Amino acid sequence: MDTTTVTLPEELVLLAIDPSSGRPRGTMSHTRYGVAGAVLAELEAAGRIGHDRGRISVSDGRPTGDPVLDSALGRLPAAGKAVSARRWIRRESREMTEVSARSLAKRGAIRIEKRRALGLFPYHRYPSAGRDWSAPALARFQGDAKVGFPDARGRMLAALVSASDLARRVHPGSGDARRARKEMRGFAREYWQSDAVRRLVSADKASAANAAS
Repeated sequence: MDTTTVTLPEELVLLAIDPSSGRPRGTMSHTRYGVAGAVLAELEAAGRIGHDRGRISVSDGRPTGDPVLDSALGRLPAAGKAVSARRWIRRESREMTEVSARSLAKRGAIRIEKRRALGLFPYHRYPSAGRDWSAPALARFQGDAKVGFPDARGRMLAALVSASDLARRVHPGSGDARRARKEMRGFAREYWQSDAVRRLVSADKASAANAAS
């Protein structure tokens, strides 16, 4: 896999999905939040959006040439208007994940299998399409973790992995692995995209706990 051709949302999908079964390694809704957050990180890096006190707005509506990012641009408010980052992530997380998966499938990284729960409710599985792109992504991530995530892209990916509650699933273990996960939690609070994801995941967990009590 040439990681230079994989965007952050696509790489998060590769990390979050078991390549053999196509099942999510963690909670799928939390992964989707992370993917949407990754899209916003890429758009900010491309100079297409700005962020101010929890709200995002389009600063440059020109297409980027990437199907995932351009899909997101089309789902953001017109220039001059703003939307809550958390609201946008929650609302668009499923679509952003599906667009990212389609982009990977088009390049032969994964297959998209359509399933139905109880014969009624549609959902997808994303197993490897042959040559495994997930293992190199996982090896790259774990290698970065061992050396403290030395580059900005790696730190953002680590922040989103942690915020999406995937850290133990993609970097398990004790000792150095535990220290890396602690560092990742710090990154998750540092970036506004991952902090928005982290807060959404926390809110969902609190809601589920209240419903169960």
